[in-house]
Parts: sequence; C-alpha cells; structure tokens
Amino acid sequence: MKIPAVIEGYRMPLMAVEARHVLAEAQPPPPTRDPFDRLLLAICAVEGMRLLTTDGALAGHDLAWRA
Repeated sequence: MKIPAVIEGYRMPLMAVEARHVLAEAQPPPPTRDPFDRLLLAICAVEGMRLLTTDGALAGHDLAWRA
C-alpha cells in the first residue's frame, strides 16, 4: 500500500509548513540541534498541538504528548 492511500485511509489531514511555523520558536528549546525537531515543536506551539513521538530526546519536552 502506498503512503497517500494509508493517510487517506486513516483520514489524517496534511498540514502545510507555513512561514509562521518556520519563524516560531518552541520553548524550551529542544535538547537536540536537529532543525527538523525544532520545526516540529514550533508547529506544535503555533497550532496548539502536542508532538507524538518515540524519540527519547523529544519525549520529555513540554510540547510532547503524554498518556
């Protein structure tokens, strides 16, 4: 099965990365220097979302989802 079909099957909306996401800063800064990690957290901050991750470096961040 191709990824677009899986996304459609789960009815997951796709979000475009916008300038406001790129210009935002997640607080506190993530413990990694990975710019993609910073972007994901900034998107969460702007959109009022939580990051669902299995990455141990990000799982403890204030914007990470917790059960």
